Amino acid sequence: MASVLETNFSYTYPGILSTEIFFKPTEDSPALADLAIIDQGISFKKQYNVLPGLNKILKPYDGCTPSYTGSAEITNKTLEVKEFSMNLEWCKDDFTGYLSGIYNNLAQEMLKTGNASFDLSGTPLVSVISTLIEDATRRDVFRRISFGDTGSASADYDTIDGIWTQLIDNAGTASTYCVRKASGTSLGTAALSSGEALDVLEKVYAQSTNLLKAVPTNKKAFYVTGSIWDNYYNSLAAVGAVTEQAYTALVKGMPTLTYKGIPVIPVRIWDTDLADASNPLNATTAHLVLYTTKDNHRIGVEASSDLNKVEGFYSKVDRKYYFTGDMKFGYTYLHCDLQTIAY
Repeated sequence: MASVLETNFSYTYPGILSTEIFFKPTEDSPALADLAIIDQGISFKKQYNVLPGLNKILKPYDGCTPSYTGSAEITNKTLEVKEFSMNLEWCKDDFTGYLSGIYNNLAQEMLKTGNASFDLSGTPLVSVISTLIEDATRRDVFRRISFGDTGSASADYDTIDGIWTQLIDNAGTASTYCVRKASGTSLGTAALSSGEALDVLEKVYAQSTNLLKAVPTNKKAFYVTGSIWDNYYNSLAAVGAVTEQAYTALVKGMPTLTYKGIPVIPVRIWDTDLADASNPLNATTAHLVLYTTKDNHRIGVEASSDLNKVEGFYSKVDRKYYFTGDMKFGYTYLHCDLQTIAY
């Protein structure tokens, strides 16, 4: 007996077809303003007037014809911004797969029809793509600010010298270099040994200038890779024959860490960037420590709003939708004795 209603489809039932898009999470990055002072309105270069302090100007009284000693010299520190662009395109045929004899539910539900089907404007997909681009741009800007190296052969790292390139290029022993690299802290690319991060933090702190130590605690921090943070955390939390405080830390957790009252801030996106084979530091280290005050660092931009601005437009000429962005940014530090590093 035939059923009252039958079907004769040429496909196998694929299950429920959803139009919701589930984004894969990406590493968060600190706000640039958490690492440095953001200086806007720079289209090419900015010269900062850097003035050291006066020292030992008080002398014994030597009569009515005193000798005059002491001078300070204003020098300049240059911040140069470079221009970056982002250009992506979208073609309906690449998305639908129609020319390959296939199609998909998202194209069916989210695209317009007829001539308008080539134009993403006003569709859910334009929001999906813009979200992807904004997230990628955020991570790209942070990566270049952190690891940019004009000597790199990779177009993903060249163009500007970022934080770590500038600090490492001017770092060494206290008697020779102004930026201090804590001795005994060649961390390399191997996993850290138990308690190593605690030892490194102490060496970084102990070998810093008295000037940096004198900066108020709430105005400075240890910025570290997640590997350093996790290793330090494990030095404070434990199980077994340990203190109640260490066991509680293990069970309940510690959302924030400090060392000698100074915040220890994990920058986990540094771990991901260091694992990139094209990163100039990839073969050198997998662990970073920067002890500093953010007031000593400057990130120059032409306009901060450009850093996450994505513009989209449809071209009827070639029936493609384009996404573009353009921005200028760069980095420098002012006084080199206000940071100590380990890597």
